[in-house]
This record gives sequence, structure tokens and C-alpha cells, in this order.
Amino acid sequence: MTETQIHMNLVTALKEKIVHQFLCGDPGLLLIDTPGQSTGKKPPQINGYVPDVFVPRLGNNTHYIIGEAKTANDLETRHSTMQITAFLKHCNEVNNSIFFLAVPWDKALSAKSFLKQIVRTNNLLNAKTYVLEKLRG
Repeated sequence: MTETQIHMNLVTALKEKIVHQFLCGDPGLLLIDTPGQSTGKKPPQINGYVPDVFVPRLGNNTHYIIGEAKTANDLETRHSTMQITAFLKHCNEVNNSIFFLAVPWDKALSAKSFLKQIVRTNNLLNAKTYVLEKLRG
């Protein structure tokens, strides 16, 4: 399987988790950055980067969600570190927000450690993170 196929599988898993857990099965509010997606259905740029998945907050009691998928080869690159740091800084400032990270199953522990390091290094104590586990990669 190519890196692109793996990435798309991770994005799909991310989308399914968010739709099931936070959107009551309705993907209508979810914005996803995939080829062929119309501009109005793509996530906005956040601190200079476009996430793979985004759910805007529609009221005070709803979640604000940023989701990103990373393959094993892409997880701890300089670009990914800057991108994820930018997303976590944004989540740190927005109440009731969650950052989701989808990685292949064998990178789940590394991903958790990677996120904790970014949170600690940048003092982003309000940024909630969640790593999807048990995903093929």
C-alpha cells in the first residue's frame, strides 16, 4: 500500500470516529481535506495549516475538533511538528476543543509521546488530545 493510500485510510478512520462519537452519525458538519472535495467542504486554514478533518463549533455545548492523519514516515518530521504545534496552540485557545491524531497502530505510543512533548514544551495545558489506536498502516 502506498503512503497516499495509508494516509487516506487514516483520514477515513478519523472521519468515522468523529462522526460516530461527536456528530451522532451525521457527517454533514464535518469538513474534510480530500482530493475532489469542493472548496466549501474543505477545512479552513488554522495558524497557517489546513487540517485533514475539521468540525466547527455551532454552539456553546458542542465540540470544536481538529483532526490530522500521519503515516509512520510522516509523524515526526519537521513539517508535522510545526503543523501539529500550530493546531494544538489553536486548540489551547478554544474552549471545548479536541485535537485528534490518527496514526498506524504501531505508532500510537510514539504519537502519544510526541503530542505530550509538544504540549509540555509549549505550555499548552488546555489542549486536549486524542490518538486513534489500532489502525492499519
